[in-house]
Amino acid sequence: MVLEGALHHIPGIFGLLLIVTAWQFNDRQKILFMNATAFAFFAVSLFLSGAVVGGAMMLFGAFRTVIANYTQDKKLVALFLMISVAIGVTGYTQWYDALAIVGGCIGILAFNSKSVDTMRILAPMGSIVWAVHNYNAGAWPQLTTDCLVLVSMAIAYIRMNYLAFRVQRRVTAQ
Repeated sequence: MVLEGALHHIPGIFGLLLIVTAWQFNDRQKILFMNATAFAFFAVSLFLSGAVVGGAMMLFGAFRTVIANYTQDKKLVALFLMISVAIGVTGYTQWYDALAIVGGCIGILAFNSKSVDTMRILAPMGSIVWAVHNYNAGAWPQLTTDCLVLVSMAIAYIRMNYLAFRVQRRVTAQ
């Protein structure tokens, strides 16, 4: 069932709010839980708009992100990478679909990393690849989401690294 008009965007808006908020935490479990929930909302939005492959990739993204919260087993990461590539290749129709596969794989590596710092390094790379994909696909709402997520990641990085360092330096000087 494809919803007419803008109704199918409503779950995507909830997902956007969750994913932008998620990066403001410095707790791996909170980041992963909020991202998994956002991916589920994105999947619903995509399925309702008729984008079955995108919905399937987002649903798989929600599942693998929940699993990443409990284990970073390298065999499982390899399996997730293979499944992501298989889902992407199944729906491959344009050259930029390769970017969706690469972006998905970077996301798997980011969310299965053991530290928040590694996640914060890899995740923006995946968002940039997805942004290029969405630009070429003409997926403007998703491109807007990618840009807002990148801004949120940058704010969190500055807030948690630069500003925290200044406060620590000020406390140490006293």
